[in-house]
Amino acid sequence: MLICRSWFSVAEDGENWSAGRRQLVCLARVLLQRRRILVLDEATASVDTTTDNVIQRMIREDKPLYGHHDGSSDTVIDHDLVLFLDDGKIVEYDALSQLLNDTSSAFSKLVNEFL
Repeated sequence: MLICRSWFSVAEDGENWSAGRRQLVCLARVLLQRRRILVLDEATASVDTTTDNVIQRMIREDKPLYGHHDGSSDTVIDHDLVLFLDDGKIVEYDALSQLLNDTSSAFSKLVNEFL
């Protein structure tokens, strides 16, 4: 197995690493702590699709209470419950299926804007 030497050479604040690599290290640190609650803000925005899929699968298998801010609708459909915020205030909180089926739901309207 060939190990890339640049993985072990870290400048201050990880300046010599890509945003994706820094993101992976931060996410790995959190996942290894096996916290029961995760709140992530676009935690996989700088990684490739394959890596994102692996991370999402790991989170699903560990089953923590998982909250995140993400512009991707792909990851939202993996969740049982949705807490929808607008300007820092809770607008809706319900099962994903309920919110999607409710045509008056702010969450449903937002999803339909992007479909």
